[in-house]
Amino acid sequence: MLRNIATKHWLAKNKWHRPLYDIYMWIIGRCNNPNNHAYGNYWGRGIKCEWNNVEEFVRDMWEWYKKWLSIDRIDVNWNYCKENCRWVDQLTQQNNRRDNIYIEIDWIRYNSIAFAEKYKVSKATASHRICWYLHGRYTIEQITKEWTKFKKNMVAIIDWKEYTSMDIASIWWCHRSTAIKRLHKYNKWEITKEQVFEKPKERYLRKERR
Repeated sequence: MLRNIATKHWLAKNKWHRPLYDIYMWIIGRCNNPNNHAYGNYWGRGIKCEWNNVEEFVRDMWEWYKKWLSIDRIDVNWNYCKENCRWVDQLTQQNNRRDNIYIEIDWIRYNSIAFAEKYKVSKATASHRICWYLHGRYTIEQITKEWTKFKKNMVAIIDWKEYTSMDIASIWWCHRSTAIKRLHKYNKWEITKEQVFEKPKERYLRKERR
């Protein structure tokens, strides 16, 4: 039914309005279509679309629409309407999700995205650390530790010259992951500079067929 409407409506055939039309149909599907996978999280929680038709939606939201932005509800527990909807970037939308988890460090409240940016870890790592901290399995020192072991921009100064992992990998034909580990160990005084430039063992090199 929705597909037939999309092919007949004049806004669906207009290249300037088609993105907005698709967004409106996406909202209607969430709020009114029982076969939609997200129906329970929207209609099931009493969230409705207050726009009666797509013309009203375009009239209210067209002025602030940008291609790289997506529609977001200011109050995640209220309806889709002009007063409660805005156009935001992906980061802002992710920060406004119901399933975000939060932690307070030094009187500052972080969610997983802000935590990942602050301590230079991935979002998955940030969520994992926060969850384990809230369950009492990690200390505050463990969750705020920056993850540097596999940092791609690892740099070390050897004999007054700066080397990156790419430099080591290209000089000695070793894998970049090996170069990163060597520079990481060298910065922690675990290996010498000779070991940093050590050639890979023969078993890691391509052998000629006998």
